[in-house]
Amino acid sequence: MYTLLESCLEKLEIFEFINYMENGLKDPHHDIRLLTYLMLIKLAGLCPSQVLQRLDKICEPLKGQLLTKPKSNAVKQEIDKQEELKRAVIRVILALQKIPDAERQQQLMDVVNTIRFTTELKIILENVQKDAQRTYTGDIAMETI
Repeated sequence: MYTLLESCLEKLEIFEFINYMENGLKDPHHDIRLLTYLMLIKLAGLCPSQVLQRLDKICEPLKGQLLTKPKSNAVKQEIDKQEELKRAVIRVILALQKIPDAERQQQLMDVVNTIRFTTELKIILENVQKDAQRTYTGDIAMETI
């Protein structure tokens, strides 16, 4: 699906594509959700008005992912996967906020406020923003050399 976005966007029925993407947001598999988050970020940049029209259905599973707590008997790998999904969701929210008039969408603002007023999520947000800052300034390229 991601390849379709990149190679033949003009041939896609966007709302049908978004239907399938919404299913991916609820998929039980970690990898599918991560890919869906990447597609959503891409789609927010390519077709912002169509994404804006579907924010009500998109934001609900995103908020659910942010509020998911690991099981009490979860192993480190499961906890790490949950954290990775939360970071990905926060990247999606940051991309959605860039859409013109997105701040008028109550569902999106509810998710934004959940992030702002939850200590754990606020820390993840700050880390995601720092990582993005390093990417733009070239610090990551210097760190990997």
